[in-house]
Amino acid sequence: VMIADVDAASVLTAAENGAVYGYGMIWILLILIVPLFVIQEAAGRIGVATGKGLGEVVRENFSRRTALLVTLPMAITDFLSYVAEYAGIAIGMSLLGVPPVFALPVVFLIHLLVVYRQKYFTVEKALLVISIIFVASYVASLLLRGVLNYSPVYIGTDHQFLSFVASDLGAVVMPFMLFYQASATAEKGVRSTWTSRTETLLGAVVSEVIMVLIVMATAGMNSFTSFTLANPEKLSLGLSTVAGMYAPYVFGIGLV
Repeated sequence: VMIADVDAASVLTAAENGAVYGYGMIWILLILIVPLFVIQEAAGRIGVATGKGLGEVVRENFSRRTALLVTLPMAITDFLSYVAEYAGIAIGMSLLGVPPVFALPVVFLIHLLVVYRQKYFTVEKALLVISIIFVASYVASLLLRGVLNYSPVYIGTDHQFLSFVASDLGAVVMPFMLFYQASATAEKGVRSTWTSRTETLLGAVVSEVIMVLIVMATAGMNSFTSFTLANPEKLSLGLSTVAGMYAPYVFGIGLV
């Protein structure tokens, strides 16, 4: 998941963008505000107009076979997204010194408990506080470090650059996000297209601005050389100006 929401995979990818290309990928992240808004806004309109989720609307208006064909890509990408999320948790726990073989089963059980007890909004409040602190840490790190003399535009044709572009484009048309946007809009009881459109635009802009801040905070650590996610501790150095030797721990908690 890259731009539909700012999650562990987004943070890792943005950090690597900055580490490898400096500010060079910023132009792509800013351009992605447009398709992110357009696609999600269209899905939101379904929730506004019908008060139902996309899956329910498809099932009511088309055949069972068509509904199944629509559901399959959503289910597959949803599963792969969870794989990415748990990979982020595994990396975060490793930075905290907890082996993934112990951490992931525990996190999975907690996840199931939240779903079973339907305490999503209660848990979300706590996680939002942690997330805000995480983002604020990147902002503080950037302010302390200052803006560097890097170009915000880099274009290449090599495999590495194209892989980064693919990662940045990742979730613009991710099927499960279309289902989510329609359902979330309906569940909130939004009946104004203007309200839905404003929320979606705000979310698109804020998401990409956060990504840009992470890119800028980690810029130049390993510019224009081979750099992989195999060394998350190095990625955590983007927070070192504000967290010092505790940067890996802050980074790990943020990912989890």
